[in-house]
Amino acid sequence: MSQAKPQTKQLGDRIATIMANPDPAGWQPTGMNRDSYLDLMETILQTAAEWQDERGAIIDPVDGSEHGQTSCRFVAPGAILLSAGRAGHLREKVLRGMDWICMRLQGGEAQSPDFWMREVMTAWNLLTDVEPARRAQWERHIRAVIPEKHYWNVSPDGSKLAELHNWTIYAAAGEAMRELAGLGPPKDDGTVIWGRKFYDKYMPAQLAHFTELGMYRDPNDPLTYDMTTRLQIATPSAYGFTSPLFTDSYDELLQCGAMSQLLYVSPAGYAPFGGRSGQMQMQEAIMAALGELEAKRYRGKNERLSRAFKRQAHVSARSMGRWTTDMSPLRHVKNGFDPSDRHGCENYAKWSVYSLFTASCLGLAYLFADDTIGESPMPAEIGGYTFELQPAFHKIFATCGGTQLEIDTAADLHYDATGLGRFHVAGVPIELGLSMPLPSHPKFHLPAELLPPSDVAIGPGWRGHDGKWVYLASFNEGLTVTKTTDIESIERVEFRVSLRHEPSGVTIDQHYALTAGHVKIDATVTLNGQAPQDIRFVVPLLETNGQTTSHIEQPAGEAQVRYGEGIYTVRFDCAYHIATGGSFANRNGVYRPLELQTTGGQISVDLTLSHGPSPTA
Repeated sequence: MSQAKPQTKQLGDRIATIMANPDPAGWQPTGMNRDSYLDLMETILQTAAEWQDERGAIIDPVDGSEHGQTSCRFVAPGAILLSAGRAGHLREKVLRGMDWICMRLQGGEAQSPDFWMREVMTAWNLLTDVEPARRAQWERHIRAVIPEKHYWNVSPDGSKLAELHNWTIYAAAGEAMRELAGLGPPKDDGTVIWGRKFYDKYMPAQLAHFTELGMYRDPNDPLTYDMTTRLQIATPSAYGFTSPLFTDSYDELLQCGAMSQLLYVSPAGYAPFGGRSGQMQMQEAIMAALGELEAKRYRGKNERLSRAFKRQAHVSARSMGRWTTDMSPLRHVKNGFDPSDRHGCENYAKWSVYSLFTASCLGLAYLFADDTIGESPMPAEIGGYTFELQPAFHKIFATCGGTQLEIDTAADLHYDATGLGRFHVAGVPIELGLSMPLPSHPKFHLPAELLPPSDVAIGPGWRGHDGKWVYLASFNEGLTVTKTTDIESIERVEFRVSLRHEPSGVTIDQHYALTAGHVKIDATVTLNGQAPQDIRFVVPLLETNGQTTSHIEQPAGEAQVRYGEGIYTVRFDCAYHIATGGSFANRNGVYRPLELQTTGGQISVDLTLSHGPSPTA
């Protein structure tokens, strides 16, 4: 792969055009400041402190084991809290944790050690007010780490550098911070690859994994790993690490990737769906930290853009409170199921691991934040645009009037489904309209009885020539995608998406008309130029997020779901045949797919999300 040329100017011009529109009516600042990150962190650390054993290790309360980088991700945010004058009663737990992780790392006993050094160095920089003997012991352990001996994703002979991905960038970030502290091996004769030498050896090959939109491609294009990898690259620079490689290449890629983030974030600050490690609280914490860095980048140079990034950081962090502070116990995934259920979690996505990574990233947001920068509306709040990630990440976004659609055009069916997978309105619970599709063979945990028989997204299905039903949601290869935009304004966005599958001869055309809180979808299907015998349109209706239950009514020509402070209304032709199957789940909750059916190859639906009283009110 060759290095992509970043489209920084094109993205910057587009963002400037959007932000030249009037502010949304009634827009207000969040009222947040850098201490708001500490508030969220402290809730997580208070919970996790109960999981620490006498050695200093953090033991996952669900399965009773220490996992991956959990313990170091307790220590780093703990050190940040202590440095800010918070959580003083946790001081000895944090110090004991530092004893443990430094010993484990130098002893070659760390799990996934490539992730540890950045967390260790964050803590090292802040835990200065400790007894000299204890800090000297930490220093001896840190200096004893030989990266190409202790880390797992390395290539000492250089033959596999291009095959390495996000683990290597985490390791390089940690080594860059170690370089700043001057904590190299004590017997380094100039041949040990650590610090800057590690960075300069391993980071050039990673440039080939970036797109022209500044987004990092981990295998199969998971969006979470774009965001977290960019944060690791950015962090050493924020501490003062400099490198020609960073200055000449990575800095502009980070600038470009952040602009893409500003366009794909939802109006309420949420990360997109897409791939593994999705729907986790850490996503918004990562975006908050990246937003704070970009706000500082433009301070004094482009104040409007600086304030938009500040706003994005605050809104993303604010979105986390619902699960982090409002639910007890706190959730690390965006649902209301008890963490012991592991609902929506990959095997590695332990409650302890990802709760504490959330705290770690919030800690970076706090360290990077500058409270002299104010807020202004971000593009997603102003709206009136579409944004494509094609072919990498294979997503289409449309944003208007505080409302966002996200369409996957070639889903990784281990995690998602093809079609409209997200319909968000700011202030309405994200799972109500849908925040991600429902894959039938997920690589994350769901109860077997809640697995759908086929993949589910908001979109069409049709009866094939053999009489069997086929759904767009299950297509992920061989699709040719064409998107045409008809209208982009702050009041209305209209666009068309055509997907052609040559092997089967099917063409699916969908027209979307998006206004505030509402989308009308007209779908047409042809099979080798002819209309199929029958067509369906599927809309998942939320039953529960694991804690709160909805109330569903289906009068003539309509289905209405009342849930929390939101109302979801699906309107359709009364002549359509209506079918509702069983109950099926995604990471966010349990849904009852509404299937509308008619003859021929055309079908239309109207979807509306609005604020409303709880069904129990």
